[in-house]
Parts: sequence; C-alpha cells; structure tokens
Amino acid sequence: MMKRLNKTHKYAIQWLYSQKHSIEEIVTELNIPKNLVVSCLEKNQNVDNSNNNIKEGSSSTKGNSSKNLMINKTSVKKNNSVMIMTKEASMLNDEQKKDNIKSKKKATEESIFRPNK
Repeated sequence: MMKRLNKTHKYAIQWLYSQKHSIEEIVTELNIPKNLVVSCLEKNQNVDNSNNNIKEGSSSTKGNSSKNLMINKTSVKKNNSVMIMTKEASMLNDEQKKDNIKSKKKATEESIFRPNK
C-alpha cells in the first residue's frame, strides 16, 4: 500500500475531481486507497475556490492598447520577463489592423488629384 502520493497522482486526483468524477471513480481509475484520495482533496480544497487567479483582459477594449491587455508578469515571482498575448489583445490588434487599412486606403484616394473627375 502507498503511504504518500506523488505529484502525478495529486494532479490526477485534482483533475478528475474538477471534471465531476466521484471519489469512488477516482479510486478505481487510479488504484489508490480512498483515504489518500479524500485527504488529498481536503488539503487542496482551497485550490478549487481560487481558480480565478488568471489575468484576463477586460471585455471592453475602447481606450485600451494591446499592451495593457497582455500578460507581462510571471505568476510566481512577478518578474517582468514575459509577454503573453491574450485573446482580447489579439482581437484588438486585428480590429486596429482593419481600421488602419481602411484609413490608409481612404487617405490615398483623397490625396490623388484627378482633374477630370
């Protein structure tokens, strides 16, 4: 019998529990004693309540630059050594690109002098 769970088993227990599997299903799936599964879930119960630690961009993108909508700090040490584009930043860049192409085309049409028009 196992006395301790390794990290792989802990992650598997947490994942299966988050996917709405019952404790009995987890026990049969991983071949782990029920008391270890229950103790693992009790120790990590606060993890289930704090899933909102992921930084996401705001839903309204007016006035925001794509830089403000990107993740630029590491989660543990809070170092400024990363730059991860979020879905919202990508969508904002796509919209700005479309607007930029339209405005350039319009400016080009207005700047050309056509005497017979």
